[in-house]
Amino acid sequence: MIQAHVERLALRETEVHQLQEELNLKNNLLKRAQIREQDTKQAHEDCIDLLPQKESRLSRIKEELRLKDELVQKAAEKEQETNKAFEDQLAHKNSEVCRLKDELKAMGEVQDRAVKKRQERTRAHIATLDLLTKKDLELQRNEENWRRKYDELQKCLQDQTDNLQLLQKSAQEE
Repeated sequence: MIQAHVERLALRETEVHQLQEELNLKNNLLKRAQIREQDTKQAHEDCIDLLPQKESRLSRIKEELRLKDELVQKAAEKEQETNKAFEDQLAHKNSEVCRLKDELKAMGEVQDRAVKKRQERTRAHIATLDLLTKKDLELQRNEENWRRKYDELQKCLQDQTDNLQLLQKSAQEE
């Protein structure tokens, strides 16, 4: 029976030991939970302390953003005005380009007519030069023929003059 009491006592000591370990574990968990709660409370208080600074910074940032937004809006308006001015200039330049193209086309047509007239005059001039060359050759041939005839007639006249002189000489000598 003592043995049974000893066994029960040992069993109870084991139970006590397990319960103490469990109690220590729960105490540790409780301490950690308290530390976490204190840390959370401290963090909450720190956040509450930082809130006015953050709100102030947020207000400054909002103001900066508002000012930047105004600047962007003004820049956009100015860009729209500039774009409108450029579009107006572009439209003016496009109409000027169209006008100049029309003028260029008209001048091209005038130039084409002038070139055709000049080509016709050149052809007529070449035809005239060709005719003149033919007439000049014909005239040269005629001159050569007349010169030959003249030379022949002159020779014939000279021969007749020589014969006549011979006849006169022989008539005088006789």
